[in-house]
Amino acid sequence: MPELVRTQTRFPDNRGLFHSPFFYSVNDSTTKEDAMSQITLRLPDDLHTKVRVLAAFKNVSQNDLLILAAQGLVGSWEEKHGPLPLPPEDTD
Repeated sequence: MPELVRTQTRFPDNRGLFHSPFFYSVNDSTTKEDAMSQITLRLPDDLHTKVRVLAAFKNVSQNDLLILAAQGLVGSWEEKHGPLPLPPEDTD
C-alpha cells in the first residue's frame, strides 16, 4: 500500500495562493503491485477548487489527495462487501 512521504520540495501554485516549503507525496514504488495508471478526470469547477484548497490545507498534492480518497472508498467497500475482483492480466 502506498504511503505518504514528506519531502522538502516547494508546493507550486501558479497563482501563489498556497506556498509551503514541504509537501507530502505518495511513495510510488516501481513494483508490479504498485504500478500507476494515468487517467483524465473531469470535475465541476467548484469541486476542483475545494480539492485544491483541501490539498493545500493537508499539505499534499491534489493527485495524492485523490489517491487517498480513492483508497478510502475502495477500502470501505471491501470492508463491507469483500475484496473487489480484478480483471485477468493480459499475457502478450
